[in-house]
Amino acid sequence: DVRQWTIFILLTCMPIFGVVWTFDFVPFKFQDNPCIDAVPRVLSFEDPSELDYFTFPNTSILMTSTKHYKDGFHSMMWQWKPGDKLKLNWRQRLGGSRTGIKFWIYRNESSAANLSVSLIDSKLHNKVVIKFNFSLNFTGWRAAWVALGETKSLPKRPGYDLIVFTAPAQEIPSQVLFMDLLCFPHHVLFQSRDEIIPPIDGAIYSIKNTWQQTYRWSLVNPPEVNGTTPLSAKEMQQLNETYLIEKRLVNWFANERVRPTEFRGKVLKRWESLVVSGFQKARRYFKELNITVSQGGVITGSPLFLKRSQFGHRLKNTTGGNKKLGAVTFHVLLPLTLEYYFSIKESTIRDTVRRELANINSIVRREFAVKRITKQDSEYSEFLVAELRKFKSPLTHAHFRRSLHNLNQRKLATIMLLLEYITDQGWTQGSAMGSLDHAMNKVGTGFMNSMFLLRQQLSKAGKLEKILHTMKWYNALGEIYQDNFEYSGTTADRLRTIIFYRLETVLMNPGSTVYEKRVKLRDMAAYVRWCNNALLAHPAFLAMFKPDLSCFHHLGVYGSAYTPEALTISSM
Repeated sequence: DVRQWTIFILLTCMPIFGVVWTFDFVPFKFQDNPCIDAVPRVLSFEDPSELDYFTFPNTSILMTSTKHYKDGFHSMMWQWKPGDKLKLNWRQRLGGSRTGIKFWIYRNESSAANLSVSLIDSKLHNKVVIKFNFSLNFTGWRAAWVALGETKSLPKRPGYDLIVFTAPAQEIPSQVLFMDLLCFPHHVLFQSRDEIIPPIDGAIYSIKNTWQQTYRWSLVNPPEVNGTTPLSAKEMQQLNETYLIEKRLVNWFANERVRPTEFRGKVLKRWESLVVSGFQKARRYFKELNITVSQGGVITGSPLFLKRSQFGHRLKNTTGGNKKLGAVTFHVLLPLTLEYYFSIKESTIRDTVRRELANINSIVRREFAVKRITKQDSEYSEFLVAELRKFKSPLTHAHFRRSLHNLNQRKLATIMLLLEYITDQGWTQGSAMGSLDHAMNKVGTGFMNSMFLLRQQLSKAGKLEKILHTMKWYNALGEIYQDNFEYSGTTADRLRTIIFYRLETVLMNPGSTVYEKRVKLRDMAAYVRWCNNALLAHPAFLAMFKPDLSCFHHLGVYGSAYTPEALTISSM
C-alpha cells in the first residue's frame, strides 16, 4: 500500500542523502574557518607565527613568501641544503587508517629528485607509519593527498604526530620550494595517485574507483607504428575519413554554412545566451580571477581547486579568492573560446565590415558600433578605439579588417593567459591536484572542447604537444590500447564525457609526417574498438546498458540519471 511504499522510499533515500551530505557538504562546512580544533588543522602561512611549529637545521632558510600562494596571499618558502630535514611535531596524535596529510608545493624549476615525506608515531618508538616520495620534477603547483592506509605495513592502531620532510640528498639546480595549505585531516578520501606521488602500495587501489585509474593507464605504451613506408591507398582513405569526422565535429559546434547574422528564432536566442551574455559574464569572471604576470614572469591570481577539495568557491560566490577549476573552464574559458572562434570566421569579419564600416567612420555612431562589436566590454572597446585611431578617416575595408584582426589577437592573448594560469595551478600532464574524482565531469566540458576549437592556434603557438599530453593524461587514453578489455560496457558518466573528449584528442593529433599520420590512424582504430566495447550491455552494476536495453547510472544508485546525455553524446 501507499504507507509501505513511503516507508520503503524513505529507508532507501535516507542513506543516500546521508552519503551525499557527508561527502559533498561536510568538506565545505569549515572552509572559511579551518582552525576548528585547539591545534590548527590547516596551515595557510598567512600568520608568520605558524613557522614556529617547524624545526630545521641552520643550513635551511624558512620564511613566508608572497611570490606564490595557494590560499590567501602567502606560502611557506623552504630553501635547503642536501639532506636537510624539516620537522613538524604536531603534539596531538592523529589516529586511524584514513587519517593522513594534504599539502601543495610550488616549484619554479623542475629537477629529477624527490622530497621524502615521513609520518611518524612517537608513541610507537618513533615508528615511521608511512613514507612516500614527492617528485620535484615539475614546475607550478602540485598536490599531495595521502592516507595512512595506503601502506600494508600499518600497526593495529595507526596514527602519527610527527612529520618529517627530507630534502634530496644530492645537489639540484633549484633547492627551493613553496608550500601552502598544509592540512592534517581525520579522513583522506578519493585521493588519486599521479606522477608526483605514484602508488605507495599498488595492491590497495581498486579497479572500481575510477579516480584511481589515470596513473596506471598513463603507463601503457601504445603500439609502435611505421614512420617511413608511404601510406597505402587504404590508409589514405581512412585518413580522409578521419578528416571528414573532424570537419563534421567542427560543424557540430555550429553550422559552418550559417552566419550568426542569419540566426533567427530559438537559434538566435540560444546564440545570444551562450555567446553574447555568456561572453559578458566570462569577461567579468576573468577579471575577478585577477591573473597577473610579474616582470620576472611569475603568474598569480585566484587559486584553483578541483571538485573534491575542501577549498574553492563557485564563481557566483564572491566570498574568498579561491575558485573551482571546473567553474572557470566552463564559465570563463569555454565562452571566451567560443566568442573568439566565431569572431575569426571570415563570414563574421565580412559581415561586421559590411554592417559597421559606415558607423565606424561616423563620429556620432562610432562609439555605439564599437560597443556592439566588443559585446559591451570596456577593455576591448578601448583597445578597438585605439586601433581605429591608427588610421586616418575615412577608414577603408582593409583598415577596418586590420583593426578587427588585432582585436581578435587580443582576445586570443587573453585565452592563452588563462590557459597558462590553469596549467600553473596544476591542471597538466601527470598531476591529479589531489583527487580526480568527478574531475572530468566538472572540468572536461570547458577545457576539452576549448582545446579542440583552439587546436590550430595552439599549434601555431607551439603549445599543441603539451596540451595533447594534458588531454591524454586526464582522458586516460592508455585505456583504449588494450588487446583484451578488462570489462564490457562503461558508466553513464564516461559515456557523457570521456567518450567525446577522447575523440577530440585523437582528432587533434598532428598529421604532417608519415609517422604522425599513422599515429592518428592507430589511435582512431583503438578508439573505435574501445567505443564498441564501452557500448556493450552487461548485467553488473558498472555498465550503463543492461541486457534488456534499460539504462542505469553506475552502481544503480541514481537509476537512469544521465542516460539522456550519455545516449546523445555516444550516438555521435
